[in-house]
Amino acid sequence: MIEDSLIEEVKSMLVVSIQYNLLASVESIMKECERKSRENACGFNVFEIVRINHHEVRMSFFLWELLKQDGRHGMGTVYLKRFFEDVLGFRTDDDELRNAKVYCQKKEYTSDGREKHIDIVIETPYRYIPIEIKIYAKEGNNQCYDYFFIGKEKNLNSKREWGLFFLTLSGGEPESTKDREDCKGFVHAVSWKEEITLWLENIIRVTGSNRINVIEVIRQYLSAIRKLTRQNEEGLQVELCKLIDSSDKMKAAVAISKGLQEVRNELVKKLFTEIDSKFEKEYEKIDCVYSGKYPSLAYKTGEIIFLDKTYVLALRFELNCDNDDGTCYVGFTVSKKTEQGFEGIEINDDLRKRMSSLICSEKLESMLPTLWWIGLLHVPGFGKNKDTEEPDFKNYNKAYYDLYDDDKRREFVYKVTEALSELASWVKV
Repeated sequence: MIEDSLIEEVKSMLVVSIQYNLLASVESIMKECERKSRENACGFNVFEIVRINHHEVRMSFFLWELLKQDGRHGMGTVYLKRFFEDVLGFRTDDDELRNAKVYCQKKEYTSDGREKHIDIVIETPYRYIPIEIKIYAKEGNNQCYDYFFIGKEKNLNSKREWGLFFLTLSGGEPESTKDREDCKGFVHAVSWKEEITLWLENIIRVTGSNRINVIEVIRQYLSAIRKLTRQNEEGLQVELCKLIDSSDKMKAAVAISKGLQEVRNELVKKLFTEIDSKFEKEYEKIDCVYSGKYPSLAYKTGEIIFLDKTYVLALRFELNCDNDDGTCYVGFTVSKKTEQGFEGIEINDDLRKRMSSLICSEKLESMLPTLWWIGLLHVPGFGKNKDTEEPDFKNYNKAYYDLYDDDKRREFVYKVTEALSELASWVKV
């Protein structure tokens, strides 16, 4: 029995040693990849330098410029034709392309008179194609469903294919149209990672060599998208595959991978504890969840009675560990009070209006409404360093790694508590 326990102890020590050596090797490989990147000036990208690579409207403007036949690229309808083929998947002809117009932030109205601004619209004599673009923002309340109906009305007499296209980092479907029968076959999810990357690669190939400046700018746009969609890590992944060359190393890698979730949960717990201790408003804490898809810290700021039910307005700091971005938000949410506690709900327009009476309404105009929030903002929208990168709690990035440094974590906690305090000042007493 003593020999068996000794053998198990030795085995355990060997596993730990392999894990430690594996981590050290991965760290060495990453540093080498970073060194090569610096030497080759891979970080010199105009879209990243001027901080528009995360900005949907700015990235949309450049996409619009490429699609316009009178764009300064001088390629006429060549890029638009490839877009029909690579992204939309629709057949077209020279007549349609020649008479096509492409709009950015096109103003339209719903059937009940609400004003909407669609990111990109391709309008031809034969069809109307709306495109909604997202990078990190969530879909607004019924946003794509509204756009679908605008498109449906515009295409009543069309005999050609049309559809609403929802462009996100990895191609997720819009929530507002997902389960609606009338939208089936007309709402298409496309991605920056797949369709847009393919299209950009193809238009670089067909651009004449006399347009070197055009080619280089498109390459930088493509590079920025690859970084956003984590396609720039292929070299590192190849090296990691070479490193894991035995069953013991594979077991060690799996063990490390499984432990990352718990490590993240511990970091979130530390963050929430520090934020709660720094946030000075005297509100009841009604939610504090460290794990799962949406870890959150929430405070009750008011409540109303509506249809014999109690609804609670909460000031919330939430981490997104589910969608493309993996980032964090502050804002106001609504929960239904039950015997078991507080139940998160989708917010309809009527309830939204009633709950917004508890907040200075003019302040909410600058915030993004969604199905779940009255309004939300990214944390970097506040604080002294408004342009700093936001920690990614799903995919991980430098800003996330920095949270393991005490000074940088305190700086982030300061930004979050400043954001919470600012929003708390909007609440009507």
